[in-house]
Amino acid sequence: MSYSRRWSSTRTSVNWAAHHRAQRARVSAEFGGIDQSVVRAFYQLRQGELDEVFRLYAQQFGASAASYALSAYQKWRIGSVQPSALTLHRLLEIVPRVLDFAAKLELYRQLRNAHRKREAINLRLTYPIADQLNLVVAETWRVVEHARAQPIPEVVSARLTWLSHGDGMAARQLVSAIELEEGQQVAAMLREELTTLLSATELSGISPRIQHVIELPHGTVTLEITEKKKWKWPMTKKESEHENTLPALVDDRSLARPIGDIIDQALEQGGSEEIARAAQIEALRLAAKQRESAMDSTAANREIVEFLEQVHDASTVRDMDFSADADFKRASGRTHMRVERKRRWWPFG
Repeated sequence: MSYSRRWSSTRTSVNWAAHHRAQRARVSAEFGGIDQSVVRAFYQLRQGELDEVFRLYAQQFGASAASYALSAYQKWRIGSVQPSALTLHRLLEIVPRVLDFAAKLELYRQLRNAHRKREAINLRLTYPIADQLNLVVAETWRVVEHARAQPIPEVVSARLTWLSHGDGMAARQLVSAIELEEGQQVAAMLREELTTLLSATELSGISPRIQHVIELPHGTVTLEITEKKKWKWPMTKKESEHENTLPALVDDRSLARPIGDIIDQALEQGGSEEIARAAQIEALRLAAKQRESAMDSTAANREIVEFLEQVHDASTVRDMDFSADADFKRASGRTHMRVERKRRWWPFG
């Protein structure tokens, strides 16, 4: 008696598909998601660049591996087949070598951001805080330096050898210079903004509860400034006239370190015109950001003055409960101010 037996491979196929998805996800997580950016760039290469990728692929991984990649390229490109985890590793090593410097710069920035931990610092201060400004600026600068000092994990850097020479090294140096400049911008504006804020509150005779969140590229420093002075209540007419005098708006100030230093640093490293052009673009971006921040600071100073004037006027009214909140966008971050007063109830008429 004859019989036949059919074997089903559905379950095995599903398991293999799940296995490959898990392996690709592991590669993506390990490299901070830049595998997706690299693959997209790979599919957008011009023919000459694509030929160079396969030439380098054969040189490093062998002719048979390059032949398979070449035959599978169109299937990968239309999405009918997904590259394996091993292929992703190889593309991460090869493709960036043929990209222009701007693309390498973005890849390195993305990779660095993915492997860098954000830092959150909380500082509680009480009035007067003028003598504590150095501490605040120093703590802000410490967060900036700590972020710059965090290296890409060695296991990642060792696999991406393009980071260690040529344009890859130039990208690392330029990103470091940009981060330093961004940190200096925040630190420079922070001292000016806090000084102006304190001057305004002192002349108004009001000590609001203040929260100022310093926004850094890879962290935050939150200042909590609590009330220490008491309300002068009720105010006399003479006191009211004196304390209604508020400070004038400060003018924009340039930073001590010129932004052009970023371009100079790129040229000193013997970089190509492409590197110098990317450095110029970054310098222009930082200059625009600096101008925008200065305008935000000036507008916020005006709004703070108006807010304190309104609070001051309300404080002169007897037998009235009130509270006031306001938020201000500033060059170094965001400021929230709150003032609250409750009526005093006396046991004797």
